Amino acid sequence: MSGPGGLASLLASQPVVILDGGLGTELERRGVTINDSDLWSAGLLISQPGALAAVHRAFYAAGADVAATATYQASLEGFARAGVGTGDARALLVRGVELCDGARNAFWDAHRAGAVEEEEEEEGDDAEVGEREAGERESGGAHAARAAAGSMRSETQQRPQQPRKGADAPPRPPSLAAGRPRRGRRHRHRPLVAYSCGSYGAALADGSEYSGDYADRMSVEELMGFHRARLDPIKGHPAVDVLAFETIPCLSVTG
Repeated sequence: MSGPGGLASLLASQPVVILDGGLGTELERRGVTINDSDLWSAGLLISQPGALAAVHRAFYAAGADVAATATYQASLEGFARAGVGTGDARALLVRGVELCDGARNAFWDAHRAGAVEEEEEEEGDDAEVGEREAGERESGGAHAARAAAGSMRSETQQRPQQPRKGADAPPRPPSLAAGRPRRGRRHRHRPLVAYSCGSYGAALADGSEYSGDYADRMSVEELMGFHRARLDPIKGHPAVDVLAFETIPCLSVTG
């Protein structure tokens, strides 16, 4: 599902991958209510998609290499209990991907523009440092020439001569401009979108996503059918780089 710039490329380019933070936690910090329905943050796919997009973009801007869609709690069954039909529910799952992808693209465009500006600023800084050092070398050379001429006159006239102030000063160290640390914006990998899939218990909204109690009354085939129904709408979507199956409470969930 991940293309040339996807997870394999990201892992090959850096030893550590930074994931986004808690979506619900950040939404609540911003004053958004998410616990007024069993859908939790997935309910905002209906009511406040802009709030989701803003948090996704904030995570990318904070340095996240991967952000997860607001679909952890989302399922066809869960949307049905909220009065959403199957067709609309499928469209909402796709909206979750598009919101995250849109936030990623908006961030990346701004990031690349900033990287170009940064590169131009650094080139300007290097040029300024180079000109200043050239001027200092030229000034130092003239100073040394005057000192040498004074010394020759001193030897000719056979009288003591006080050394000129600064003539014997140690040379300045080379500039660190060429080797100074960069902020690395130009070299950042394009961040990824992970399609979040919570466990079956998450869709029940009864806490069993942590206990796995539901696994005793469901077959592996039923669990597979549940996940297949929520994966099918985004199958082949070009914006999805990673499938994130979150909260695995028991082995039977892995199939």
